[in-house]
Amino acid sequence: MDDALKRNLITELGIDKLPVGQQEDILLQSGNIIFQSILNRTIPLLSDKEQTEFEQVLETAKGDRAGEIVFNFLKSKLPNLDTIIKEEIAEFKRQSFDIMSKIGEK
Repeated sequence: MDDALKRNLITELGIDKLPVGQQEDILLQSGNIIFQSILNRTIPLLSDKEQTEFEQVLETAKGDRAGEIVFNFLKSKLPNLDTIIKEEIAEFKRQSFDIMSKIGEK
């Protein structure tokens, strides 16, 4: 996850007061949720052939660069990927704020 995005999420989610280790845990979980929502939205946009190629990319993309490799593949197939990513991040934030506001009401 991009450093600016991390700082933004830490501030916007209000986790900046937590210990750094807990912040990292929450960011990792948040990143996984956002990544999954991006995949759920983009995979149906790929052709059958592209979906097969994507499965091969997933099988071979391991290690620290796996996310980068997956996003590079998706970007090569979906020119509007950046817009989709921004929308999914915004939706995650909206849902998080909704949850946090309900917790604050109790």
